[in-house]
Amino acid sequence: MLWTLWTFIRRLVKTVMVMIVGVTVVPTAMVSLGLVIVLFTPVPVTIPTKKVKPQIQPSQVYDANGSLITVFRKVDSNIALTSKDIPKVLRQAVVAAEDRRFYTHNGVDAVGLLRALRRDSQAGEAQQGGSTITQQLVKGVYYPDETNPSSDRTEIRKSFDRVWRKLRIAVIANRLDRKIGKEAILVEYLSNIFLGNGAYGAGAAAQIYFRKNVRDVTISEAATLAGIIPAPSKYEPRGNTSNAEFKRKATLAQMRREHFITEDQYQTSVAQELWVDRGPSNPPPIGKPVTLVFGAPVVETKYPYFVDYLRRYLVARYGEQTVYGGGLKIQTTLDPRIQDAAEKTAADALKGTPDKLEMSIVSVEPITGFLKAIVGGRDFAADQVNLGLGRCPDAATIKRILRGRKPKLAPTCTDRDGIDGGGSGRSPGSSIKPIVLAAAFDQNIPPTQIISGSAYRDPRCKKGEKCTTIKNYEGAAYGAVDLRQATIHSVNTAYARLGYELVGIDNVAKMAQRLGITSAWYDPAKHGPSYSLGGIDVSPLEMAAAYSVFAGRGKRAPVTPVLTVIDSDGKVLEDNLARKPKQVISERVADNVTNVLEGVVQEGTGKRAQLSDRPVAGKTGTSQDYGNAWFVGFTPTLSTAVWLGYKDRPRPLVNIHGVGRVAGGTIPAATWAKYMKLALEGVPVSTFDQPAPIVRPVRQSAVEIREHKARGGIDIGKQKTAITTPIPQFRVEGQDPTAVQPALEPDPVSPSVVATTPPVDPGPVIAAATVAAG
Repeated sequence: MLWTLWTFIRRLVKTVMVMIVGVTVVPTAMVSLGLVIVLFTPVPVTIPTKKVKPQIQPSQVYDANGSLITVFRKVDSNIALTSKDIPKVLRQAVVAAEDRRFYTHNGVDAVGLLRALRRDSQAGEAQQGGSTITQQLVKGVYYPDETNPSSDRTEIRKSFDRVWRKLRIAVIANRLDRKIGKEAILVEYLSNIFLGNGAYGAGAAAQIYFRKNVRDVTISEAATLAGIIPAPSKYEPRGNTSNAEFKRKATLAQMRREHFITEDQYQTSVAQELWVDRGPSNPPPIGKPVTLVFGAPVVETKYPYFVDYLRRYLVARYGEQTVYGGGLKIQTTLDPRIQDAAEKTAADALKGTPDKLEMSIVSVEPITGFLKAIVGGRDFAADQVNLGLGRCPDAATIKRILRGRKPKLAPTCTDRDGIDGGGSGRSPGSSIKPIVLAAAFDQNIPPTQIISGSAYRDPRCKKGEKCTTIKNYEGAAYGAVDLRQATIHSVNTAYARLGYELVGIDNVAKMAQRLGITSAWYDPAKHGPSYSLGGIDVSPLEMAAAYSVFAGRGKRAPVTPVLTVIDSDGKVLEDNLARKPKQVISERVADNVTNVLEGVVQEGTGKRAQLSDRPVAGKTGTSQDYGNAWFVGFTPTLSTAVWLGYKDRPRPLVNIHGVGRVAGGTIPAATWAKYMKLALEGVPVSTFDQPAPIVRPVRQSAVEIREHKARGGIDIGKQKTAITTPIPQFRVEGQDPTAVQPALEPDPVSPSVVATTPPVDPGPVIAAATVAAG
């Protein structure tokens, strides 16, 4: 009895001291004191009954015309687990990763909880963890779902409510720990925890990812499953292999620290890196130990690349549980006629080429941001990689690249508007130059600005160091050249000077983000003149989106594959037909960029992209050593990016369809024209100086939705009428001599200005040889 009393007093004093020292917010201190009293005194508390899991309803997906294109449904995860089903190694992995004091605390880690309460109260929102396995079980299985505090309450009251909810869960966790014990808690937790891809419970997850019974998982597989728990959409190994690998290794390290595994077991397991089996085209390496993860079954749909992006988009906003089991009705922006044209054109272009050669075609509607079509490679079923989407570096990767320094401008691809994709992103080459041009015009640098086109050495090089020299395509020599001609003939050296010396690379990166390139980032210690020639990796989706801003006279709405999302009760969760675009650059800047890019197609490197019946503006792009070839262009109604390259790594594009060296002005430009001719069939011809006809579906009213639901379904895609969103008339701003004025006629170029006119796109050729600075 005395020992029990002494233990209680010791715990009470320790917890109160932590509270006094670390807790500074009044509501938190009050509730924390209440927590101490309740946890260590026999106050009666009723444990809630287990909440009934909501009925799983598949979500239906429609194209823009109202035709069903796929269904998102949860996998069968009703795999009951008993204590004998859960191997020791999985228990250890979960405890090590989630709650290393699980076997010693009483359901609540008091020190960690108080630290979390203090941090959350100070921040005014939930920021700090601190939940034990028992608390997570209470939140997920026993406790009713809760929403955030009402917005009409004061900040103090909302802070108090947040803390009070945590207190209630902690108290119930404490009582549950006393009532059923550690073993039952762990079994129930591992039977119900959500582990991504529709898997509820470790039994289902083992089947989905490893195709084996959970009793047979290895140490590495157990660490992989435990690593998923904090954020399934971020750490599940199929779509986020690098993140999952990081968590797997971190869990193994924690298991070693807790002495759950030996040093030899750790070394053996950590060497078994994750490998996702995506089909016959992607076999695991021979002779190398791996943790084999099986790829997801291909969703039954005619449009796998579009559905892949749509899935990522929806999961980022609503979570996997809602997407796969919430009974959503999703009307997409997909135009089946345009999508069919993109897939046919890409397939024709890849006929008779090496298996690893890939092509991506992405089309975005100007002003609305609606994704009309996306092709992300040769065959989605072969490897489930969508090269139409990029994968920009996350914070950890950038930190590793910069060795601890913070970038001056970080990428925004982790935001909701920048979905991380299946591809790696590729250098855009000279197709990034219009972004540099827009940044120049934004600073009132006119298209008549004269810049030297001679060879350019990186000015950051110090005396005696070896440095890179930027040259023009095939060593072409240029004298002084104006911006218009530098763009038309893609003069690398002029653009290197423009971006680095006149505009500033940080301003180029900021302009890229304004236009929708979420992977754009900048660090002055890393990025130099070559940034203006394609020094960052981008995706075809980003490039099509960025160029659509020029077509929309400076207006931008973030790219979306969704028109409307309606839940099972008829509530409209998302309505992108009602959103308004934002003016991210001035009409004057957009008009001038468009005018210059028309010249690229009419008389420059993009001649093969010409359409006989309508105006075209665009830019070619070829990365170093012909590793990537692009054409990105637009008409008043559609912006499209075409990319050609090898999927495994950049390698020279040579001897393809009779083209010795493939640059952006060859196969990509010709493919772009072939595709756009099909995509624009029946679309009225308009020019850049008149309103463009944009026809789109009309949102149904809430009353109609309820009426359709009452009749047993929602005809979400039905179109009753169509509206036209006009683009304002083209106009030239006043008499300001410093203003950028559209050059309505090509500026005359004397022979002394342009010494050589390259026949195809001169991508950024960075000399392999280095030159010592004098």
